[in-house]
Amino acid sequence: MLKLRILAIITVVQSVLAVTKLPESAVECGKRNQSTMWPFHVGLYRAVGGESLYFCGGTIVSRWHVVGAAHCVQPHTPEVLSVRYGTYDLAQPEEVARCGVSKIIVHPGYWAPDFHNDLALLELRDPLPLGPLAQPVCLLPAGVDPVLHDPEGTRGISVGWGVGPQNIYTRVLLVSDLEVYPQSKCKELFAAKFFDDNEFFCAGKDGLRGCTAEMNFQIMMHVTVSVTPVCSGSGGSGFYVQVDGRYYLRGMTTFGIAAKGKYVCGLNTLTGLINMEQYTDWLQQRIAEHRPTPVPPLFTTPNSTAVDSATNVDSK
Repeated sequence: MLKLRILAIITVVQSVLAVTKLPESAVECGKRNQSTMWPFHVGLYRAVGGESLYFCGGTIVSRWHVVGAAHCVQPHTPEVLSVRYGTYDLAQPEEVARCGVSKIIVHPGYWAPDFHNDLALLELRDPLPLGPLAQPVCLLPAGVDPVLHDPEGTRGISVGWGVGPQNIYTRVLLVSDLEVYPQSKCKELFAAKFFDDNEFFCAGKDGLRGCTAEMNFQIMMHVTVSVTPVCSGSGGSGFYVQVDGRYYLRGMTTFGIAAKGKYVCGLNTLTGLINMEQYTDWLQQRIAEHRPTPVPPLFTTPNSTAVDSATNVDSK
């Protein structure tokens, strides 16, 4: 009888572990399923007069952390902020896919007038349920493929909710296929000081032959994704490049160019992005310091099994 009870207990434990174990697709950084669109991207919300309003974008970098722009979050306290993940249509019900923010970690070198070190890490109150709707992006390690070190000519994807024709946020997630410009061109189009030390680069649609990013792609919420350059309202949203089947956070939207009073997406817009390669070490250190509870390694690569969830840098 005792033997039967022990076997029964073991069977129950094995069943629970089988149910709670994350699928392989949920434990690797930079992976996405075409049917779930962009699981790295989140919307940042702030509480205003009893309402919760979208105001900026962000990117998941661990189950506990989201990276965004300092200029978006610095005026606010954690209590009024929340993160919404797995969302493509802002008009859809949201409470199930929302996490509160427990701490805001602004880069100590942030200088608002020049967007210098315009970076902030948000620590969440609860861990994200990694899966099809929430995935961490890969951070840039040192010594990776040259395309990640020298972005000129690189094509990547920016996503976010921008401002539409009526100067209000678009309802549906916008997807943009952008190409990185030479720094000399960026200096001509923006203030040259932004690009002197390669802290920023710029990207736009000029020179691209066609647009292939989810044009008229029907997603699970039965809405159509528009393809357009990023614009006002997309601050803090990621610029993702794909290398060897993984997406890396190459840049983050910081500023753009548009005619005064004209914030319509896709019309004479150009994007200035902060160079995220320069911030991998800072992000790794802050994530490790501010990890609320110990968690086991999550991310594995073909060449390594020791890429921790707190430092999701693909070591290939």
